[in-house]
Amino acid sequence: MAKLERIFLMAMVLIVAVAASTVARNAYAGHKCPDRFFKKVKASGVGDTEANAQQAYKDDVAKQADKAKSDCTGCECDEEGEQCTFKYTYLKKPKCKASGPGFKCAGWIRPGCFCMDPDEDFLAVSPAPSK
Repeated sequence: MAKLERIFLMAMVLIVAVAASTVARNAYAGHKCPDRFFKKVKASGVGDTEANAQQAYKDDVAKQADKAKSDCTGCECDEEGEQCTFKYTYLKKPKCKASGPGFKCAGWIRPGCFCMDPDEDFLAVSPAPSK
């Protein structure tokens, strides 16, 4: 009977060791690069003149983009040599209006992560024509 208990105990230790090594191996691997844009993130700027508010908006766009960059860190791509690369779009002409003693300009950025070759980049494209 004691021999059977020892065999059972050794089998359980082996099962736990295999499970632990599988979990450790999977935990090391980074998550898959989403390869898409995410939801819009608000950006805005305030200034004493409309030009200053527009510059403050551009500064906030850069700040919001910096915050979102880490979403691509540690992500893996399926194809050899590709890297999960952070890219974003933004509203180039924010909506500006007089606000209190100055102006406020508001818009958004749309951050995203994409699997890309190191020498690959997006092209500037126009929207599809409406029917």
